[in-house]
This record gives sequence, structure tokens and C-alpha cells, in this order.
Amino acid sequence: MLLTTGYNFDGYKITNYLNVISAEVVLGTGIFSSLGSQFADFTGSRSGTYERKLESAKENALNELKKQAEFLGGNAIIGIDIDYTTFTSDILGVVANGTAVVIEPEKSTVSNEKYIPVLSYNTKLPFNICNVVLRSDDIFQNYCAALEIESYNEAGKIKAIISDIEFKTIFNENINLKDNIFAVNKKYDDLLYSTDFIKVPCVQLRIDLIQKAYVTVKKVIYSSDDTIVDMEDTLEQYQISQTPVNQLEALRQNYGRDVMCNTQVNEYSWICYCGMENSRRVIECDRCHRKDNSIKKSTSLKDSALKGKIIDTAISKETAREIYEYVSGLNMKELEDLEYELKTLVRKESLFGENQKEEAIETIVRML
Repeated sequence: MLLTTGYNFDGYKITNYLNVISAEVVLGTGIFSSLGSQFADFTGSRSGTYERKLESAKENALNELKKQAEFLGGNAIIGIDIDYTTFTSDILGVVANGTAVVIEPEKSTVSNEKYIPVLSYNTKLPFNICNVVLRSDDIFQNYCAALEIESYNEAGKIKAIISDIEFKTIFNENINLKDNIFAVNKKYDDLLYSTDFIKVPCVQLRIDLIQKAYVTVKKVIYSSDDTIVDMEDTLEQYQISQTPVNQLEALRQNYGRDVMCNTQVNEYSWICYCGMENSRRVIECDRCHRKDNSIKKSTSLKDSALKGKIIDTAISKETAREIYEYVSGLNMKELEDLEYELKTLVRKESLFGENQKEEAIETIVRML
């Protein structure tokens, strides 16, 4: 916890002022300490006994301030003032005051931050958890996490949530964090928002190796009500997206951060991007209110900005397969011929083991 007699911290911003806190510590000096101090006063020397007791009282008072700040949900104390007083010749008092606050690092102090896509979802909930945001902090030297959430209506906005998180690394290893408590303290008008950051107890966590995450909601408090809603009965409703992470990224760029899968049309139902299965008799998703997108979009490629965005995104990919997954995820009717050509390059890449990225980019430039 950071402490200061001032009113700010370099590299940090105060996001919430909690309350004024104070701590009082009273210590008896004892008869021998008094005799020692009188002797020091007579000789003009320093009284080591008194100094040690004053230092101990100050430390106890500051520790009490920290406990109070933590109880209020703070992670720093500003405006600390320490006063000393004597009640009798043998009684010392130390009074410490300050203001408990919540601080967050400014962008310049964040050494590493990554959005981990969440591939688990529950269509019984009025929201999807889109990403787990992980970052390491230069000053605190620890890892923090937040949840990026999209609610589908005002009633689905969250005030607090308890969840389990399972991270999956590129080596297919699991990292489990149980009973994480996230809160949303800031005001928000949009349906896409993030929780406050919390510390996560992962000393050996390598953010760069984490590929995806699965989040299970156990309890939730909605912003419209202070009632704690237990989600134990809905845990069996959780589904895991089978869409590859690269393709899911492309879908989210075009259709929203909450996308969990590509749309599917079955004989009697259709599956929306949010993961909800709807009857073919309705054209609007019961959960997220998207329209049935079984017919490919008719967006025109005459817009040069759109062409440029497609080319730039393709260049950022590593292989022809990744480029194909991105283009097919755009779900545009005018790109069907391009999808066919890219799929041919993907087969060639798989068959001969040679990267066909350059050929794929040349094909995109030529056909666009």
C-alpha cells in the first residue's frame, strides 16, 4: 500500500476517495524510561528509550491506518498527518490521520497489458464476458486482472461479480484462479464496460504465453438491485466456443467484442454470434437482439477505406490460414470468390508445409 503526506502519487491517478481515517496509539513509558529521559535531559544527551517508543507508536499508528484503508477497499492513503502528545509524564500518545483512496496506474506506468479472449459463455445470463484484461504493474510489481463485459440491456449491467477463471497457455497448461471478486465502481453509460482491476496471486504468470480463458460466474449483483444472485443452478448451462482464437478475433472485429461463435443455420433454429440458439420463426436474437445473419452481408467493396483495412489486417497475420479465417469471418458476399482462392492456398500450405502468406496477400490485392 502506498502512503504519502501529499495528495497524489506520480504515475497514478486517484479513482475514488473513500473516507477520512484516523488511528490513535497510547503508550506508557514506564518508570525506568522516565528516569532515563530525566537523566538525558540533565546531561543534554538524546533519550534512546523515548525515541524507540515514539518510533514504535508511529509504526503502530500507520499500520492501523493501513488496516482501515484495506477494510474500506482502498490501496493507498494520502494526506497523512502525525501528531504527538503527552497525557502525563509517563503516557505518550500518537495520532495519525489520512484519507483512504483507490488509485490506478496511468498508462505510462503499465509495462505489459493483454486482452485474453474468453471462450466460455452462458446463454441464461443477460451478458457475455468478452475478455480478461491482464497487466503487470511497474511500481506494485504484481499482476492485476479485470473483466470486460457486454450487457444486453440496462437490467443486465453488473455492480459486482464472483467468478472462477481458468487460463489456457500455448503449451495447453491450465492456470486456475478461484473465487475472484470483481466490482464496477465507475459510472458507465455504454453496455460494454470493464470491472475494476484486482490483484491475482500468480507469481509465475507469463502473460505472453496465455492464449485464452474460461470464466464461470458464481454470484452476481446487478446495478439495478443489491440482491445477491446465486448462479449455481446455471453452471451446467455453460458452453465452450469451438471457434479458433484467430477466427474469433476476426469475428469480434466486425460484429462486436461479445461474439462467441459464427452464425449457424439449422433446420429449425439459428445460432447467433452471442451463442444463443433461436427459433427459425424469429429474425431477432432473444438475447442480444441481433438480426438473423444467415444471408451474407451485402456491404460494398467500393469503399477504398474498407479495402485498405482488409489488406492491412491481412498483412498483420502470420499464415495464409490466418488470413483465410479473417476474410471468411467478415461474412461478406462480395468476398466469396476471394475466400475460394485463399482456401486453395491454405490447402497448398498444409500439403507442402510452406508459408503462403505472401501469395495470399498478392491474391487479396489483385482481387480487391
